[in-house]
Amino acid sequence: MERSTLGVTLKDRKRAADIRFTTKVEDVLRKIRRLKWRRTGHMTRESRMKWTKIITEWQSHDDKRKRGRQARRWTDDIKMIGGTIWSRKATNREEWKQLEEAFVSQDTLITESGNPM
Repeated sequence: MERSTLGVTLKDRKRAADIRFTTKVEDVLRKIRRLKWRRTGHMTRESRMKWTKIITEWQSHDDKRKRGRQARRWTDDIKMIGGTIWSRKATNREEWKQLEEAFVSQDTLITESGNPM
């Protein structure tokens, strides 16, 4: 989309990073991850018990999951950066804000270095 906006073709051999710098469009994955991180912190700091907070903290009674590769939960990638006590860290806004950039850039660092995800 950005190439067509600028009128650049693949034959012009322009790097995607250079095109992104020219258009000033933020990477969609980074934007989604930033919004998820901020929403999680906001939801955790909320004093009222809303259904989003209840569902996020809910665990089944039998705690059994199917065999094979486990389905990813909404909080699994948050736990990778925030640790198992991420909900306590979210109550401290400064600490949560510092962890935000690590969370946002965790997948993009892998793809930018050339290794597949």
